[in-house]
Amino acid sequence: MTQEYKKNTPLSPETYPNYDEHFDRISHHLMTAPLSPTPGGERFRMSIKKFLSEQNYHIYLQGYDHFSNLGDQALWISLERLMSWAGVDESAPLLSQPYSVSSIPRGDGPVPLVIFPGGGSLGTRYGSSRRRIELLEKSPHARFVQLPVSTTFSHKIEVSLKRVSAQYSEPGRGLIYCRDNLSKHEAEEKLALQPNLAPDLSDLLPDFTDFHVGGFGTLHLFRRDGEAKPSRSGDIEDGVDWQDAPPTHVRPGNRRFTLNHLLSNHRTPEYIRNSKYSSIRRRAAARTEAIQETARALTFLSYHDLVITDRLHGVLLSLKLGIPVIAVDNDHGKISRYADTWLAKSDNLQICSSHAQAISESRLLDGKNAAR
Repeated sequence: MTQEYKKNTPLSPETYPNYDEHFDRISHHLMTAPLSPTPGGERFRMSIKKFLSEQNYHIYLQGYDHFSNLGDQALWISLERLMSWAGVDESAPLLSQPYSVSSIPRGDGPVPLVIFPGGGSLGTRYGSSRRRIELLEKSPHARFVQLPVSTTFSHKIEVSLKRVSAQYSEPGRGLIYCRDNLSKHEAEEKLALQPNLAPDLSDLLPDFTDFHVGGFGTLHLFRRDGEAKPSRSGDIEDGVDWQDAPPTHVRPGNRRFTLNHLLSNHRTPEYIRNSKYSSIRRRAAARTEAIQETARALTFLSYHDLVITDRLHGVLLSLKLGIPVIAVDNDHGKISRYADTWLAKSDNLQICSSHAQAISESRLLDGKNAAR
């Protein structure tokens, strides 16, 4: 069965049985269950913890208050879980939007360390890469950690290869992770970097297979942004993207992870408490939003029996739920690159070369299931 979704038609939580209650259980599990990374993810988080323990740092998290899609929210809450596991104080601030240098102090004392979240943003294609380079250029006293990224290059240059290489490759300044073998190779060849290999940050999230409900057939989850392939089957028009996932009336962050909880349970460091650039409130708001939105994505996916998608985090979150996935690459091969590196042994993932082929395969699978 394929669930029919019409483009630009809002989805209602009332469509799905016990949607709010299920969302509440998933959001609680998201923040309280043990992390369950793969062996690659386990090596990654141990290396991060070792790096953070080697020196006394003032830690700053780089990010936005509002992310562009639910996949980005999954990256952010994964970062929050990683920092908590590594023993980083929860009041380490979120730098001012978009990429503020003024928040980073100079002088004696602990070394400033900026942690850049992961994603598909190492290279020349996106403005986010340019802004990170500008921050490093203007803050030569700061060190950095670049969490797992894919490389993306384009003729529309947001930042030159030379500038990226100059800041990221400075000996002893930082730690860089690429999330697939090809990205690691491109970072070495095009940017003269020496990156480490690690899976996507969402690999760290708990297992959610016990929360798979099913019963709503096949979900077509397709990009509508600049990474979408230009040629698509007409059937895609009946699909959805992240922004179409039903909202919920439950606000778990407001109950369990409020600013008051943060400040009452953790001593605010002196350098943050006395700084006019303090952004604890903004980080608390970003954390709450990330819990809300990641749980919303997982809840929506959990009601389906098969997911067809060209979104990497559509693949990864579905697999966390134990849902079979038929994946189609975006315009620069993000999914196949990642799958070749980390998911080659997955029985729940099939990669197709086109949207039309993916839809055809899903119909064949629907037919086989109906015949059982």
